[in-house]
Amino acid sequence: IRDRDISKLLTNISEAQLPSVDPNKLRRIIDLTEDELSNLLSSIEKKLVGHSKFKNNLKDDLKKFLTLNKLKKRKIFSLFLLGKPGLGKTEIGRIISKTINPDSKIIKINFGNYSSQDALNSLIGSPAGYIGCDGGELSKKISKNPVGVIICDEFEKSDSEIKNFFLELLEDGKFTDSMGREYNLDGYIIVFTSNINDENEFNSKMSPEFKSRINLICEFTPLDDEDKLKYINYQIQEFKENIDTNSIKHKKIPEEIDINYQDTCLLYTSPSPRDRQKS
Repeated sequence: IRDRDISKLLTNISEAQLPSVDPNKLRRIIDLTEDELSNLLSSIEKKLVGHSKFKNNLKDDLKKFLTLNKLKKRKIFSLFLLGKPGLGKTEIGRIISKTINPDSKIIKINFGNYSSQDALNSLIGSPAGYIGCDGGELSKKISKNPVGVIICDEFEKSDSEIKNFFLELLEDGKFTDSMGREYNLDGYIIVFTSNINDENEFNSKMSPEFKSRINLICEFTPLDDEDKLKYINYQIQEFKENIDTNSIKHKKIPEEIDINYQDTCLLYTSPSPRDRQKS
């Protein structure tokens, strides 16, 4: 067979269109390349002001999880963040979600609305023949959002049946809704938040079995003055970038803008339910 000039076989290769990333394709932490994972960790380091111990522990535990997930020993990576309201506990979930899939909406559920005995029906749908049997809030949001991050706010207010549901979910990595449809959450990250700021109260509301399923348990406290200043400067920079991105930089904008904020958060506890230390 005679050799042929490869340039003639691959004509116009420079103009060939590479496949683009499908914004509707599910993206999870386990789908990231090494560069994308590094970018995620850098994004957390940049956008989450303070929290130095938390960020170090999160980095280490995420890498451990990725190894265990490959070995099929751990399906879901979970965080449980404690502290008074207004400390920004959901921010880490937002950062991870938007870094993994910038075009997707955030899956966020407020469990302050899930304290009644029929709460599980609202979450995954009622049995066939009942109102809402087509699916619950969790089922619908997972189906519509191509990002493997779920934020569960005020989880301490949820009914015991809800807590048992998540206990099984963290163990199995999947659940079946009221219509018999299975949802595989392998590789997902679940961020639980709670307004509890007392360890005894936390232990009384969360069973040892549930706590043992959590990868990282942390308590948030207010930032010190130096980190507050960093936070304000970061928010100002974000605001300026949003102005440029949304093409409103030529419109009339106040010369001075008041930034009203509550005390933000600084992690001071250890990374696991087995060895919780304050720092």
